[in-house]
Amino acid sequence: ASLARLHDDLVLLDSLAEGLILHNLRRRYASDEIYTAVGGILVAINPFQRLPLYTTERIEAYHKAGNKPMAPHPYKLADAAHKALLEDRGRNQSILVSGESGSGKTETTKQALSFLAEVAGSASSNIEQRVLSANPILESFGNAKTTRNDNSSRFGRFTAVQFDNQLKIAGASINNYLLEKSRVKGQSEDERNYHVFYQLCAGDWAEAFAVEGAEAYHYLDKCLVVDDIDDSADFVEVVNAMDSLGLEDETRSTIYSIVAAVVKLGQVHFEKLGGMSDGSKVASDDYSLAAVAAHLGADLDTLNYALTHRTLSIRGQKNTAVQLRVEQSLENRDALAKYVYDNLFDFLVQRVNRAL
Repeated sequence: ASLARLHDDLVLLDSLAEGLILHNLRRRYASDEIYTAVGGILVAINPFQRLPLYTTERIEAYHKAGNKPMAPHPYKLADAAHKALLEDRGRNQSILVSGESGSGKTETTKQALSFLAEVAGSASSNIEQRVLSANPILESFGNAKTTRNDNSSRFGRFTAVQFDNQLKIAGASINNYLLEKSRVKGQSEDERNYHVFYQLCAGDWAEAFAVEGAEAYHYLDKCLVVDDIDDSADFVEVVNAMDSLGLEDETRSTIYSIVAAVVKLGQVHFEKLGGMSDGSKVASDDYSLAAVAAHLGADLDTLNYALTHRTLSIRGQKNTAVQLRVEQSLENRDALAKYVYDNLFDFLVQRVNRAL
């Protein structure tokens, strides 16, 4: 009986503590204090508006605060991690950014990196600017609008920042995992595909890659306009970021050519062969496949065959080609689009890491 009463008391205390924390969070949020410290944890609540919380002056204040108490902020967390490197040299420090979709993980990560770039930037190599330049590129190709967040990361990411003996940034590397490939071929209502597709359709290079407005494409037509996103301006920012990372003109052109190929793959359609065959062929009025082949630098006939056939390999026998039905060819088309985009994203991360 005593143990049962003790258990009930602990449950009540736990409930009261949780209620008190939520009450404090609610009151602080109402006052635009979106950050709250709970022990060594920084709790952030996305305000879904721009607040004047991130300035060079604030970075300076947190970096030089010493023992002076400062309000909870990502800068405070980043400063503690940086100073811990000095106090315990050789021991790695980690900042874990976690939360549900729309909670502000991407923004919080950017602010922590901005702080480190400001207080630990190298005067000679300018490596910190390259670290920051990686963000718009990865967001362009790896983020999308969802029903809960206009700039939701659809991939996992681990960023390691290396420091030299003077605690200046010496380099960085990024590991990516679990890109949401299924988004390439379709999204829920009021969601968008990856930002880069809309940026290319609205950007200065649209004509060069013969892409039309986003509304013209099957893979993009769920949600076209987002109030706080300027696709044309974002395209310019991404191109400038690629310049900062030293991506050559040919490489950038190839990257966007592949993006154009993926979006045009969604336009390829098929029809029945006719007669006794259940097989399919690219529709006679389809002109998209030729454009896709040109963008990929692939042979048109080979690509056509690959989309409409499957090869069966049986041990001890010669490989056999089986013609696909219309619905199977459509699935094949979408699988190719996902595969190409997934490999493009991996390539981009590799190029970013080479630049860092």
